[in-house]
Amino acid sequence: PWNTARRFQDTDRPAEAIARELNVDAVLVGTFQIAGDQILTNVSLIEAETGFQSWADVIVEPYDDIFRMQLRLATGVAEKLKRELTGEEEAALATPVSRSVDAYDFYMQGAHILQDGGEEATDIAFEYFTRALKLDPTLAEAHVGVGAVHYNRYLYGWGGLSDLERAEASYEKALELNPQSMRARRGLVLAHFFRGRIEPILVQGQLADLSGRPDDVETVLTRAAALAFGGFQERGLPLYRRAIELDPLNAEARMMLVSSCWLFEPALVVETGNDFLRLFGDYHEVHNYLAFAHERLGHNEKAREHYEKAIATSPPGEPNFEALLF
Repeated sequence: PWNTARRFQDTDRPAEAIARELNVDAVLVGTFQIAGDQILTNVSLIEAETGFQSWADVIVEPYDDIFRMQLRLATGVAEKLKRELTGEEEAALATPVSRSVDAYDFYMQGAHILQDGGEEATDIAFEYFTRALKLDPTLAEAHVGVGAVHYNRYLYGWGGLSDLERAEASYEKALELNPQSMRARRGLVLAHFFRGRIEPILVQGQLADLSGRPDDVETVLTRAAALAFGGFQERGLPLYRRAIELDPLNAEARMMLVSSCWLFEPALVVETGNDFLRLFGDYHEVHNYLAFAHERLGHNEKAREHYEKAIATSPPGEPNFEALLF
């Protein structure tokens, strides 16, 4: 997922070391240059075990046809990894994510800004998502973005119940356009949870199981969230652990593992919470759960330490982990 991959955008670490850290077989690395109305892409696939470059290509396409560049890149990598694609896979790759390059650009900018958290960033992100949908009303990801904006407004008190209703409608629209959108399904899980609807939460988990792939981290996270928010926290724990196996730097999976087990596995919370802080830095919610866990273990001084850190790390523009729906 983007939130994992972007952690490495400015690194000078070898590609094979990143691949091992992410528990993947290979990583795709490359550079992009824009010259006039052309975009030049130089990409290579690096194997984790050997550091060997198993595939490479130089792609030059008009900037206003960036989806053709994406298709060539995705097809080249997929054929290298699978050798032969099914007709269904070829059709999926050939379907552009949007009708409009500009709409897709607005969506990406909104998604990036939403990561900053805070009311102002959320409002700016909403403007970008709205612009994207004016150009392409069928862009499912932008509907997910609008849903996340309304959900955040409800969650942080910047809006009211009507925002939760709008969030639900946006997620439903995204699923109408793309039934495989796991971020939209997780959004619905949260919306149903705050409206006290347990059965629809579990239904979303079942639908994720039916429409997703078993080793897709987004599918696993959605199934886990449905169990956790549907009242079956313990049954969700193996799925969160599986998500971390698939994507060791997935902040959402680690955060949800911490929040799902503090009542009945405080020792696991301490281990997972400390890993989270080491990987992603201070976050007041994690300090809260670490404090709860240490209290249950009888470590009162440690609990006090984490409560104090929770207070100290709760600025108005707090890190927005709900935005990880992106």
